[in-house]
Amino acid sequence: MTFWIFLERELFDLLPIFENAFGVDNLYRDYENEWEWVESLNNESPVFINARRPHNWKQGEYLKPIVITIKQNSKKFGKEQILSILSEKFKCDAFQGKVEYLGGTDLILTEKKTLRFCDR
Repeated sequence: MTFWIFLERELFDLLPIFENAFGVDNLYRDYENEWEWVESLNNESPVFINARRPHNWKQGEYLKPIVITIKQNSKKFGKEQILSILSEKFKCDAFQGKVEYLGGTDLILTEKKTLRFCDR
């Protein structure tokens, strides 16, 4: 399942929020020339998370989405529940759909479902 959010925060700072929100404790941050990511140490854990975004060597590209892939070995979370968790925990709109990578940091987002953040 693929989701995305837009945040003006560093991925490393989001690591504990992802861990708390999805009940995992095995995330790490890494990067290469164009992309940075937060990811589960192994894809055999009950919930595998990969959150990635382009970066410019100093910080994330805040106008680009943080694309989040979640794989589960069991149906612990449904799509609507994940959208709700992302919106609530990160205090932003959350989107679910298809991501098509065009090369480099170019991508096309095809939205299937949106949950608008509502500050209560």
